[in-house]
Formats: sequence, C-alpha cells, structure tokens
Amino acid sequence: MTSLLPPNATAAERAIEATDSHIDTLDVLIDTVWDPATCPPAFLPWLAWSFSVDTWDPEWPVAVKRQVIAESFDVHRRKGTRGAIRRALEAMDLDLIRIIEWFEDEPQQDPYTFRIEVGTVSRGLTENERKQILATIEATKNVRSHMNDLRIYLQQMSKAPILAAALTTGEITTIYPYAITDRTVQTAKPFLAAGIYGAEIATVYPQGNPA
Repeated sequence: MTSLLPPNATAAERAIEATDSHIDTLDVLIDTVWDPATCPPAFLPWLAWSFSVDTWDPEWPVAVKRQVIAESFDVHRRKGTRGAIRRALEAMDLDLIRIIEWFEDEPQQDPYTFRIEVGTVSRGLTENERKQILATIEATKNVRSHMNDLRIYLQQMSKAPILAAALTTGEITTIYPYAITDRTVQTAKPFLAAGIYGAEIATVYPQGNPA
C-alpha cells in the first residue's frame, strides 16, 4: 500500500492508516450495523452508545441487548414519564412491573413519590441486575419525583399435576299402574225381626153328616 502520510507522521497516525488499509475487507455491511435487530453482536456496545442507552451490562443475553437498544429511542422520547420507566424496565426482561404513584397508594403517600414492584418468573435477580434496575429508574424518572420503595418478587411457576373428582348422585323411581291393595267392604247393617204366624183350619160339613 502506498502511504499518503508525510515523513514526520506520528505513530498513532501510522497505526490508523494501517487499520484503514484493510477496512474494505471487513465482512460487515454498514446498513446492518445501525439496526438493533441485525447488528453483529460484537458491535452492539457501540450501537448502544450511539443510541444513548443509559444502562448497559455486557453480561446480558444478546436478545436483551438488542431489546434495550431498540427501546432506547422511545424511552428518551418519553423520558421523565411513567411510560418511559415501564418501557426501560420491560427491555430488561422483567416479567412483573408495577409503578404505584403517591396518589394511587393505600394509604396515600407524600406528594411526588412513587414505589415500584418488579418480578421475574422462575429465576432470581443477581446483585448486579438489582443495581441496574435502580440505575435505570434513576436515569429515566423525572427529577421532581422520588422513589421511596422498590420491591423485587420471584414468582415460581411450574407444571403441577391436575387432580379432578366428580360425584354423581341420583334416585331411581319406578311407577307402577294403579292397583287396589286395600279392600274395605261396606254393607248395610243387618236388621233382625221376629214374627208369629198362626192359622186355623176349619172344616165345614153339611148338616146331618157327622164328623
């Protein structure tokens, strides 16, 4: 390669020239670098810096890194609002996010205070993650409001055996045709009576004919 640097070029200038000499051999398409969904993982930290991501952890999974970068624009557009805090926390792969402002709490809290409840399902949060949650909230909330409580929950969800029982009850009713089962015979009461029947037999003969 023919150098265009003057003879009195510094070591840094010569190092930059040497680096630029093979830049066209890098297998990276420029149009993919600026897209969080297609940016090569090795370039994600620089993309996050250019998108002004407030909280960054090199240990995050690649999917979380891409999500945080993708949400950065909307977070900054709504920065200082309740929605911005929610979107920033959602990008950190949290399953439960509740933001309770002072006038929504029971009992009602001091004006311009709020508390947040976050949780994960079937996994815990490391100390570093808890610090990142705090840093994200502080970087996203408005200056006037103050968080007075942060609660972190771990929800354990697993498949459990399903038991079921059923109880069937009933009655069997049999209807027979009408039948006489009890007979009562009623007749007129008997009347008793007595009588005397008498009769005489008289024989009348002609006169002069002795009996």
